[in-house]
Amino acid sequence: FSSRRRHTRFKCDWSSDVCSSDLQDALTQFQKVLSFKPSFADAHFNAAVMLRQLGRLDEAAKELASTLQFNPKHEEAAAALQELNAKNQ
Repeated sequence: FSSRRRHTRFKCDWSSDVCSSDLQDALTQFQKVLSFKPSFADAHFNAAVMLRQLGRLDEAAKELASTLQFNPKHEEAAAALQELNAKNQ
């Protein structure tokens, strides 16, 4: 039994603590929060984290930009956006 074994139904890499289905579920919850309170910077940031983990980097960058729009002092969002932009150059 390999620690890198994949669960085919849920696209889960058993060497990590989180499956892609869990990430998508979490993302859906953050998007629901944002539908009620679009200016909630931390929800934008957490959505960006989920999107990044899912490999949806363009969407993650947009959520990071939204985070900074509503909280310009969010250091983690600024650093993450800078990192994403550096990878795209």
